[in-house]
Amino acid sequence: LHHIDERTIKSRIKECREKCIEKKQKSVDEFMRYLRSFEEHRYLQTKDIYNHLAHMPPESEVQRAPIDLDLIKKIQMSEILLTQSGNEIVAQKEYEYALSNKKVKYEITQHFDAGEIYEKIWLQKDLPFKQALDDQNQLQTKEFSAQLKELLA
Repeated sequence: LHHIDERTIKSRIKECREKCIEKKQKSVDEFMRYLRSFEEHRYLQTKDIYNHLAHMPPESEVQRAPIDLDLIKKIQMSEILLTQSGNEIVAQKEYEYALSNKKVKYEITQHFDAGEIYEKIWLQKDLPFKQALDDQNQLQTKEFSAQLKELLA
């Protein structure tokens, strides 16, 4: 860099910047064409689409543009508690286990990559929260039942 004058460096940086902007615009345009191929989006209203794409960080892939957690909660519409911690969305659900004459309440928690959740929403795919929690609950219940049976034997 010491051998190149400042004007040349600025010119190259400007070229790179313009290429990056052009590439990003092309990917946004392609993604918008994809979204317009549907009469309506399964999860998002038009205003949500434009708002989230407009506020997308420059480094994000378009189909992984962040979506507000409050909107994800509205999409999920269930007894599942969702929180966000950095790049993870944490899902919690309460379950009950029948033990003799009593029901014991407990929670199952699963962590999901936020980018993968955003992508599922943008691409209108099923969200994994309920199925993953229910699957984990079945495993936990089987393990607990087996351990309890072993203790009582």
